[in-house]
Amino acid sequence: MSNDSREPVAPAEEARQGPRRFQTFSSLQYRDFRYLWTSTMFASAGNWVQQVTLGWLAYYLTGSAFIVGSLSGVRSLPFLIAGPIGGVLSDRMDRRKLLIVSQSISAGVALIFAGVVKWGDLQVWHLFVFSLISGAGWALNNPLRQALVANSVPRESLMNAIALNSTAFNLNRAIGPALGGVLIALTGPATNFFLQAVLFLGFVLMIIPIRVPQADVTASRSESMMANFRGGIRYVRQMPTIMALIMIAVVPSLFIFPFTQGIMPVFAEEVLHAGPSGLGILLSSNGFGAFLGTLMLASVGNVTHMGMLLLGAAAGTGVGIVFFSFTTWMPLSMLALMLAGGFQQVYMSTNNTLIQSMTSDEYRGRVMSLYMLDIGFAPLGGLLAGTLAQTMGAPRAVLVGGVTALVLVVLMGALSRRIREARPGR
Repeated sequence: MSNDSREPVAPAEEARQGPRRFQTFSSLQYRDFRYLWTSTMFASAGNWVQQVTLGWLAYYLTGSAFIVGSLSGVRSLPFLIAGPIGGVLSDRMDRRKLLIVSQSISAGVALIFAGVVKWGDLQVWHLFVFSLISGAGWALNNPLRQALVANSVPRESLMNAIALNSTAFNLNRAIGPALGGVLIALTGPATNFFLQAVLFLGFVLMIIPIRVPQADVTASRSESMMANFRGGIRYVRQMPTIMALIMIAVVPSLFIFPFTQGIMPVFAEEVLHAGPSGLGILLSSNGFGAFLGTLMLASVGNVTHMGMLLLGAAAGTGVGIVFFSFTTWMPLSMLALMLAGGFQQVYMSTNNTLIQSMTSDEYRGRVMSLYMLDIGFAPLGGLLAGTLAQTMGAPRAVLVGGVTALVLVVLMGALSRRIREARPGR
């Protein structure tokens, strides 16, 4: 089997399968991708239940928009350190085994925190410590999971696989927050963290049977981890289109996610006067739109002018957020969040596909960790969102975030020919 640096590796016997009948779910014909897709279902369900519960607990304990926004940012902070470490390890070691170990630890941490919420004297600092540890696990896992997607399907199925993997994440993004809000109202917040621990163990059980080949890691292991990391940076610098795509990924992390996910508990309370169930419904609406967006992307197959699709979807996200900032009626707020979520995930899946299609497998983990460094900048966005929401109210804060994102995307698209003309493998 060839380890060509430009070709994702997939099981040979599966790559020879016949023509695909249903384009939308075509990547599910590959055994290892089915296991990986199912594991994403478990992991994302646990993450979304956790996020809505942490946001609710922060606002319940403090009533502070600033604290809520800061807590959301803290969870993303480890991407600046743990993310690159995960990327280097992904290119040095067995990706499957690393995932099993790291996710098992995350399950144990969730179980301990559930006990603190249920039987301990819960303090605000507990929320920040748990968010920081959970964020480190998330940052370590993401490059591993993304690299395994490319390893589990042939190259021509990469866009479909990435989109389908996102549908698994976003289906739970639609269901998880609503379920989390209902469970808070019915049984209390501790139940949600017990549930998260169980779901993370389900993730581990789905990863165990996966058997995917990986690029030869001998060269990476012959150098130090720091040398590996520097090698990843050099590789990206030599690929200017990848560099441009990584740069535009910073915009949503600073001006979209913190202004929607981060301060959503504040918007739900101040504007819509909704309880935990209403908060869950709002977050689920955003997730349902994202699910529909990635499902549509999986259905259309490979797109030639991906750069223009990426820019259009990113601009559409900004417009959706601006629309949301003016809503005061729950059904209209849900509609605005659905639109924003759909555009947002089309943008993210397209960007992910472009970067992975241009990346050698021996560098895949490191490149994906650099791509995901944008999430590490979310604390700055969280602090900004929380400060603006505290001083001028949640609606105006969301408006500032949406307008800023829209302007930056338009400017970057106008100034960067590489982004506009980006195509798979180029």
